[in-house]
Amino acid sequence: MKKLITLIGIILIAVANSFAYITVNGDITADQTWTTGNTYYVSSDVVVLEGVTLTIEQDVTVKFTTGTNLRVLGTLDVNGVSSGSIFFTSKNDNSIGETISGSTGNPGNDDWGSVIMLNGYASATISYAVFRYGGSATAGVWDQGILMFQNAQASSIDHIFIQQGYYFGLYIENTDVMVDNLDISNHDYGI
Repeated sequence: MKKLITLIGIILIAVANSFAYITVNGDITADQTWTTGNTYYVSSDVVVLEGVTLTIEQDVTVKFTTGTNLRVLGTLDVNGVSSGSIFFTSKNDNSIGETISGSTGNPGNDDWGSVIMLNGYASATISYAVFRYGGSATAGVWDQGILMFQNAQASSIDHIFIQQGYYFGLYIENTDVMVDNLDISNHDYGI
């Protein structure tokens, strides 16, 4: 009987740890940091409100469900380094980060929406990041590309890879964005 209870306990622990990711959604109303080594699953839109900063540390993977976005009305600070990039990708991409429950393992080029800086107060500094399988054709009015800046404050991006997306890789409208080391591949349009 003790062996059976021990075996059941081990199985329960294994199941609990098989999807070791952090689910995020809704408004971010106070400064927040997504920490090194974790996988964050965006289950519905995340909105960084005006006056608030979302910091994402190196070696973080952010996975999005179908049609979801990371909308920034405040500040996005993405701190990847050459030895620890940050990935923004589909929940179906099992090649990086933790596997998300319900993943098909077959990501497509329009699985999720966009990371978008949207309004006169939004800004971003993004370094060493990979964006892939986004720019959804069905996610809404904002989704003209995976990484977007619309009517935002001056921003900067460097060492950015944008891959396997729908429509634009990088979309910039009425925003000054300093770009250094940008690689866009497998899109309808690059910029």
